[in-house]
Amino acid sequence: MMPQFPESNDAPLNSPPPALKGYLPLEGGGKRRGRRLPSPARGGSGREAGGGVIVSLAVCLATLAACQSSRPNVAGENSAAVALLQRINTNAHTCWTRSKDKDFDSYAVIPELDTQAGKPRILVVDKKAAHGLPKLVIEADGKPVKAAAYGPLLSGSAGARIGADLKRWTGGSDACAA
Repeated sequence: MMPQFPESNDAPLNSPPPALKGYLPLEGGGKRRGRRLPSPARGGSGREAGGGVIVSLAVCLATLAACQSSRPNVAGENSAAVALLQRINTNAHTCWTRSKDKDFDSYAVIPELDTQAGKPRILVVDKKAAHGLPKLVIEADGKPVKAAAYGPLLSGSAGARIGADLKRWTGGSDACAA
């Protein structure tokens, strides 16, 4: 039994399929025409085509070098903010998560200090939904550096404690409790 194919549109064999508009068939039955480049496999030295490759490579490298950004390092601009957030991150891990504090038992502290755009920040997220919305965001920016916090955790039972801890840590203390 022969397989059934959809009816053909009786187009000549060398015409493009209807789905490939703008396709041009090869002239002369598809045979390649033109001069072959000499290669060592055909008795040539292979050097004839190599000069063009080197020039092309040099042009590509020069183009890439011209595309380099002259924008200064963002981490250098925010180094004071990053240093402050590193201290807050260390203290938050020590005082909130590692101490098995019941207010922070179900949360994880995630630093985002190496940002290429925006402000460096620390996220406090639910451990069960780490990819969800953060419950607390701590950002630092400006000259002199100031930290700001926002999120639903601040309006909860631990909000006053979070505010006191952040105030203490931004003031230079590493203590867990006042």
